[in-house]
Amino acid sequence: MEDALKKSLELFKKHGPSRNYQRIIEILDTYIELHPDDILAQKLIGFSLINIKSYDEAYLYLKRILQSQSSQDETDVLNALAWLGMKDGKAEESINYILDAIYLDKNNQKLKNNLKALKNIEDPKVFFRMSRPDDFLFFNLPKENTLDVIQNSLNMVLSSPMLKSAAAITIVIIAIIVIYINYPSIVNFIDNYRFKKGLGQGLVTHVTIQDIEKIIDERKSYNIKLTEADIRKKFQLISDDIEQKKRNQAMMLINELLNSNASDFIKERVLVLKDVMPDMDLNRIDYLPTVQEVNRIPFLYQDVYVRWYGTVANLEHKERKETVFDLLIDFVENAVVAGIAESHFNGFQDIASGEKVAVIGLVAGITIDNKIILKGVQIQRLGNEK
Repeated sequence: MEDALKKSLELFKKHGPSRNYQRIIEILDTYIELHPDDILAQKLIGFSLINIKSYDEAYLYLKRILQSQSSQDETDVLNALAWLGMKDGKAEESINYILDAIYLDKNNQKLKNNLKALKNIEDPKVFFRMSRPDDFLFFNLPKENTLDVIQNSLNMVLSSPMLKSAAAITIVIIAIIVIYINYPSIVNFIDNYRFKKGLGQGLVTHVTIQDIEKIIDERKSYNIKLTEADIRKKFQLISDDIEQKKRNQAMMLINELLNSNASDFIKERVLVLKDVMPDMDLNRIDYLPTVQEVNRIPFLYQDVYVRWYGTVANLEHKERKETVFDLLIDFVENAVVAGIAESHFNGFQDIASGEKVAVIGLVAGITIDNKIILKGVQIQRLGNEK
């Protein structure tokens, strides 16, 4: 990292009066002319300009980042543009920026809180008078290069004569830590390598869902219109199911009423019942919908537990934070399946592409290519079993 950029980043990391935004801009002024495509430098300048209230110039710098070919998932930039847009009275544009950011980072609670705050703003002038930029903004710091971390650690150890005898132990410890941190990436690399050499299963792209055109037609025509008597009956059934710990059946009725012609008053009471939903006993799930049922009417099964059996494909370990894979459910014939579940599990899951597994998860939505999105709860390896 260039000295000017490194010094600017160190200044930006400081807090209070020592964080001199004007100084950061001055340091990077010449640097950005020589490196116009440096995303980090542009972000540092853009965020510094916000803090010295040069909002129009900040908007131009941050907008330029999104237009750059080297731009990655700049959720902090999208969030900052939303703040600037709202300050300029562009409410719809601001909300769209936040929604784009949430699409890139669905688990970012800060972004969700900011979206809620933007939607609830009645008077932008009061909002900006009562809050500071730091209350809304965040900055994604660059990940430290692993080799730089190792080199700095070794230099520190070897500079002290008293610690030279411990250098070998330090190297071993660092190596173990590096391998532990990067193990998911190593697994991804090995899987991809084996797939390219024809030694294993990996990416699966040419799989179709059985009768998907018919299912899509039924989904489009589905509409819930209930009589007052039906609404009262279903509302009472929700209470009965909750009392009897029939969580899935209660949740399906809740989704049905929330997406029906029931009055807002009834829907508000339904949401209250949703908040007191009992925990699910995974060994005694009261109703298990099929993948065809969920694909046909996805909104009816939102937050409903499913247990599906299938084959792991398109496996990806996102560091140790998340494991994502497609569950190919019930092969009907070659390259045709009953359904596909895009399964998201927290943490590192020790599974492999091509493995047979049983997945329990919550239905969280559906993708544009008709994959059911599952928030994984439990996974069981089946080996060669069905």
